[in-house]
Amino acid sequence: MVSKIVWSTPKTWSVNELATAANMNLHVRDNMNFLFNIPRYKAFLSTAFGLNTATTTNMSCDTQVYDIGALFAPTSHQFTTNVTGLWTMTAGYQVASAALGGVQSCLISTGATPIAEIMWQRNSTNTEEQSLSVTGHKVLSASTVVSYTGW
Repeated sequence: MVSKIVWSTPKTWSVNELATAANMNLHVRDNMNFLFNIPRYKAFLSTAFGLNTATTTNMSCDTQVYDIGALFAPTSHQFTTNVTGLWTMTAGYQVASAALGGVQSCLISTGATPIAEIMWQRNSTNTEEQSLSVTGHKVLSASTVVSYTGW
């Protein structure tokens, strides 16, 4: 679990001020630890799944690439924030070549509140594989549940 280190506004040093261990630890070490230990994870679904037009489908993951902060929950389409701050979230999927026509969507949300969404209309003659992804940025409180869905 990532420690609950918070960012401290760096100290403004005075001329001839002695740099103490306490000040260096707070303003340099702890801020560097904060920057390099930001909670994050990357995961993906290792097998294909069905996605029907106009039917909301939870976009779950089963394979973890990395997880700093114990956010990843296998087979879940959600994660819970563990610190308050600015979060960047990305979700996406690849549409198989056999899928013809219809509207595709990818949504990142907190309950009924969208964070980011992208939609596009495929024509009935488009047989190429296509990828759809969306990225959102939002300040979230600790313990906020974020969901990934698509259709």
